This record gives sequence, C-alpha cells and structure tokens, in this order.
Amino acid sequence: MTGRVLTFSDPQILRMAREDFIPVACDDWYQRRREDAEGEFFRAVANQGPREHDGAGGPTRQGLYLFTAGGNLLGYKNHSDPEIMRRVVQDALAKWKALGEGPQLDIPPSFEPDQRYHREAPKGALVLRTFTRELSEAEEGELQRHGKRSPARDHLWILEGEWRALLPSNPEVGALVEVPEALLRRLVRFHLVDATRGEPPFWAADQVRSQVLILEVSEAEGTRVQLKASGAVALGDGDHGFEAALLGTIELDTQGPKVTRFDLVALGEHWGEGSWNRGARGGRAPLGIVFRVPESGPLVPPQAARDLGGYLKPR
Repeated sequence: MTGRVLTFSDPQILRMAREDFIPVACDDWYQRRREDAEGEFFRAVANQGPREHDGAGGPTRQGLYLFTAGGNLLGYKNHSDPEIMRRVVQDALAKWKALGEGPQLDIPPSFEPDQRYHREAPKGALVLRTFTRELSEAEEGELQRHGKRSPARDHLWILEGEWRALLPSNPEVGALVEVPEALLRRLVRFHLVDATRGEPPFWAADQVRSQVLILEVSEAEGTRVQLKASGAVALGDGDHGFEAALLGTIELDTQGPKVTRFDLVALGEHWGEGSWNRGARGGRAPLGIVFRVPESGPLVPPQAARDLGGYLKPR
C-alpha cells in the first residue's frame, strides 16, 4: 500500500498514467479467484510476469502491470521506490512504441461474470462514500489534516429496506426514528476502521463495547424531512480500538421516497494497528471518518463485501 501511495504521488508517473496509458484499478483478491473471462485475462497477463501461478486462486498477484489491450505484458513491478517504478513505466512505454503486431489473447466480446466474485450494490440500495483521514491538533487546539496522505476511500451499502425504515411514521419535530440494527452493525463493524495505511482489520462482534446512534426529526416541511444524527461508539480493547462521537444530518423526500442528503461524521481517537496496515502513530491519535451520498464516479464495492453475506447481515 505504501508503494502505491509513493508511486502515484510522483508527478511524472501521474502524467504518463493520464497521457500515455489507460489506467485501470482492480482488486487482486477478486481478480485472481474469479473463473470467468475477466479473471482469465487478468491471470494470463499476470502469468507473463514473476508471479505466475497455475489456475484460479493461489497467492497474491498484487503489483503494477503495464500491458497491451491484447494482453501482452510490457512491464511489471511491485516496489515502494518511485524512481524504480518510474523507470518501469518508462521502459514499458518504450516497448509499446516499438511494438509491432503480435499475438493477442482471445478475448470474448461479452461474458457472464462469476457471481461468486462479482459485487454490485443490491437493487434499490443507497451507496455512501466514506473518507477516512488521520488528524492532529493545531497550535490553537483545532484539528487539522495530519501529514500529506490522501484520505482512505470506501463505500457503505444501505439496503433499500433499511433507508426506507428511516422515513419517520410521525414526521413531527422531536420525533425519534429507530436505526435498523443491521445497518448500525454494518456501519460500526466494517466502516469505523482506520484504513489510512492499508487493509484494516474489521471489528469482531465482541469488540463492539458500545454503539449508540440516535435519529431525531429536526425539520419537517411538506415532503421534506430532516433528521439530526448523534451518538457514540467504543470499539476494540487496550491494544487496538476506536472511541468516537457521531454527528450528522439526513434529509429525506417522503414523496419519492428517497434520501437526498446523508452526512455523517465519526470523530474520535484511534489506537493500534493490524497485520496489513502497519505504521500507526503511537498511542491514541485523532481520526475522522465521513459518510456522504456520492455525487458521481465509480462505485467500487465495500472492502468488507468480500464476505458478502457477513457484510449485508452482520451478527
């Protein structure tokens, strides 16, 4: 993960990625396992490099691959030094410019995806973008961005029945709306995590020491209803945890019905790390997580949706 951060912070690599290549990002965990045309294409490209492996599955094939549309590998590297990665990209570009017509992989024009490793938001679901950022205290005591690292990004899926349950039966100011239990568990266990340095460990059910999220009708005018969200969570143990306050605003159109606004912030102190996101700051440190309705852009599946059943119906 550190290597990708350094590589794609290099101005020359960014320029070449935009102007000389068509950038594609995918999750190796899915790609190396899926038994369909896309998985076969990915493995055929990867098997031309040093991480060759027979059949679907197997060990990781993570890294930066540079290849033609026909599936011919021009370069590969998985390294944290941007200078080394820049040379790899430059060498691949030189090979492309010198390349003549060569053999290509047999790629079908369309295919049926392997549903075991194909993730799409369930029909009618509300998709929220999530942004996680390390924070630090400024001299005035206010919180500010810590370091130069971009925020970690993910998506939260709220099932249709869950967001419809947020429509108040009594849309009067002061009325309370109950949060569906599965939604609260999903949000807390899989999205209130520190993903700023790599793949975070998710919270086990017994690591949720307390979770409270209260929704109260704050405005009601015509078909527009606004809910004020407030609450707090205490997660983890002495070695690894997160304690945070929750605050936000949700707006709904009862005539649609639809959710027109969903802004939620978790702000608190995080400590500890997991096997795949080493390098945490020592002790407790400020961490902020933001949830909001996406405006546009690709909607990749949530990190935790690898275990789709456990994500949609967390115990």
